[in-house]
Amino acid sequence: MDIPSNIFQKLIQKKAVDIIQPDVCRVKGITEWIKIAKYAEEYYIPVAPHFNMELHTHLLYAFQNAITVEHMP
Repeated sequence: MDIPSNIFQKLIQKKAVDIIQPDVCRVKGITEWIKIAKYAEEYYIPVAPHFNMELHTHLLYAFQNAITVEHMP
């Protein structure tokens, strides 16, 4: 199931989340993931992506609001 980035934006706007966990595989790719992370950064919301740590590790280096990568052995 793909989750559109506007769902994350609504959660951030309503202050319904303390940490945002977008998954690049479920938000329709890297471009959408970056949009979500940038939006979260504007609201000072930390990003800790869900799953796919090999890809998310590289993406997180581009954001100051990155806090951790979820590890799933």
